[in-house]
Amino acid sequence: MLNKLCRFFIFLLLLAPVPYGQAAEGLAISNGRTVKFHYKLYINEQFVDSTEGKEPVQYVQGEGTIIPSLARQMLGLMAGDKKIILVKAEDAYGAANVAAMREIPKTLLPPDVEPKEGQVFRFQMENGSQLPGTIWKVGEDTVFVNLNHPLAGQDLTFEVKIISVE
Repeated sequence: MLNKLCRFFIFLLLLAPVPYGQAAEGLAISNGRTVKFHYKLYINEQFVDSTEGKEPVQYVQGEGTIIPSLARQMLGLMAGDKKIILVKAEDAYGAANVAAMREIPKTLLPPDVEPKEGQVFRFQMENGSQLPGTIWKVGEDTVFVNLNHPLAGQDLTFEVKIISVE
């Protein structure tokens, strides 16, 4: 009798759902799942950025908080999986917009700053919002600023490693 009772309780334990907040093993990335991953980013085979030695990126699949093309290509991956993912420029930050390149007077820059190519500033727009811009050329009285996202016009290659899927 005791043996049958033990088997019955073991059977019930096997049927019990995973308690709330505890990750079930073997979950694949799908909409609504919380995902943690590390990445290395390359542009034109040149290393650009990484989360190695830092906290992994965390997002909820399907909420649009990471590049949609990257998220789509991670669907179905599981904790421990690694994948190299190419995100074309048009699916990342778009093409560089020539209209977003402007020549502005140096007087609009902070007075104590000597502008140099590659410097990034936050520029106050007419509507009050701020927009980051990169100086790409310095003239005598003006600077040429690129207000495009720094990765606009670039194909991105991500080397991802999935840490967890919950």
